[in-house]
Amino acid sequence: MTKSFQDGFFHTPEYQRIASIGTRFQDLLSPGAYVERGDEKHEVTTVPEAVEWLMTRAKQGQTIQRYKGLGEMNPEQLWRDTMDPASRTVLRVETAALVGAAICAVASNPTSHI
Repeated sequence: MTKSFQDGFFHTPEYQRIASIGTRFQDLLSPGAYVERGDEKHEVTTVPEAVEWLMTRAKQGQTIQRYKGLGEMNPEQLWRDTMDPASRTVLRVETAALVGAAICAVASNPTSHI
């Protein structure tokens, strides 16, 4: 899925602030920087590269299913995945998480269009 922004967005004070913060993070990683997960170690040169490597490892062995609505799930799966308090996970996602993702993207290339 591709998301796009109108050209005017990149001239807004909000985007300029994100780009400014991204510039400050540009030199965050020094040569030889790496990320680790378990016994694996991977050298990285950018924050987005580190996030992508870690997310790829975190998704290994996971199956993601998407539904338009809960009515598409069979009753056993609905109970197991969404209703059973012993196995469900409730997450709160705030707008700040989206801004953080945008900062990481801009940090690797402050002149890019997200």
